[in-house]
Amino acid sequence: MNASGVYSDPHVRRRIGEYLGGSATSPATCAYLTYTDGCGDGTLEKVSPGALEWFFENELDIARSLLDRESLLIHLDIEYVNFDSPEAVYVDPWNAFEMQEPVIRVVEEWLTAWEIRPIHLITGRGHHFVWRVGKESPVAVHLAALGRAGADEAMEEESSEAAFAGLALVMEHVAHEIRKQASPRSYIPVEITALHVGPSTTSSREIVSIDISEYGDPMATRVIRVPFSRYRKAIQLGFAHAPDGLGAIPAMFVIPLHEMDWHQALKVRQDVSDIIGLARCTSMRIPLQEAGMRNLLQHYLKSDLRGFHEDYLRGKRKAESEAQRLPWEEFPQCVRHLFEEPNDCLLKPAGMQQVTRTLLALGWPPPQIARVIGDTFCDQGHRWGQHWDFYDPVMRSEFYVRLFSGLIATGADALVDFNCKSTQEKGFCFDPDGCSLARFRETLKMKRKV
Repeated sequence: MNASGVYSDPHVRRRIGEYLGGSATSPATCAYLTYTDGCGDGTLEKVSPGALEWFFENELDIARSLLDRESLLIHLDIEYVNFDSPEAVYVDPWNAFEMQEPVIRVVEEWLTAWEIRPIHLITGRGHHFVWRVGKESPVAVHLAALGRAGADEAMEEESSEAAFAGLALVMEHVAHEIRKQASPRSYIPVEITALHVGPSTTSSREIVSIDISEYGDPMATRVIRVPFSRYRKAIQLGFAHAPDGLGAIPAMFVIPLHEMDWHQALKVRQDVSDIIGLARCTSMRIPLQEAGMRNLLQHYLKSDLRGFHEDYLRGKRKAESEAQRLPWEEFPQCVRHLFEEPNDCLLKPAGMQQVTRTLLALGWPPPQIARVIGDTFCDQGHRWGQHWDFYDPVMRSEFYVRLFSGLIATGADALVDFNCKSTQEKGFCFDPDGCSLARFRETLKMKRKV
């Protein structure tokens, strides 16, 4: 595909400008641009929105900051993940997108129920739903109040990060609802974030991921893909073959799902003329959905998860003043290894889930669990390199512990995979001799909500 042929088209450029928050008479409102494909070290080269031409000239992928001068952006990412064959989504996208279809139907049902009408994008691995509210709107102010309730003093002065912290609580609720409704309809596991699983009915370790992981990091560090920009991840990961080679993965662009279904979109995203034709007839201005977000916020405030979040915040204040010693003698080998060699297994959602489940079974409150994982992340003796120069170790640990303990507290996690066999299949059993998770599982089952 001739990427320059897409980027040189004035309609494509106009649509990209709209998505950045700009217009013919006003500059972009996003804080910065970057490219994400191939940035394996976790760092981003932040570029001013005024330098958009540089991305066009170099035929790069384009991502915009979640941080915006005028709006709070809301982003929901659904994607197919195969832990055994990461290239599967590119080699056979028809199967990967078919697997996501039950989840997407549930997403659309819930968004309709809340009266939220987002932009719907097709990427290389799945679907993005994006909408926004005004930064000073009542719903954004309410979200900021929720975020400040459990925040440190630094966040009290930063309304954008506070609103993002409040939004993270609401998006956990969204993920809960989607997972609960979609799991019975799906052929493969539906999980929140890229959580390792054992083999499913297909014999592969594959999931549909409700990826809300961005809400576990500071908003200023997270970005979202721009429609009508290149998608280069398959190339950067080494999965793409020569253009005329057997089984070649074609070049592709991120496109809106406009007046077509995903079957058509998989073809359109690979064709220059179709992409340009699509750019002629659809706006990419991120829709303002404040009434819908008020509906969603009210739904969250009445949920069981909200009750758990309030308990978590009360416990967090106590955890900040009381340190607790790790019970090494009671740990199963898998959890002991996660603390002894945390880089990089403890960084993965499945590692944090294993620690969270085990310590909950031992009677630890979730905020204390988050604290010890955060302390481990802060220990430079584990050779984290520059990872925590970019992200926040405490925020990351709190997000995942809150997520996994919330699933248990509300009864959403049935603990079916909290056993030695499943842990081995996931690749998180490091010394099985004389080790068993049975007593931890039985203890935790008695504590979860029925």
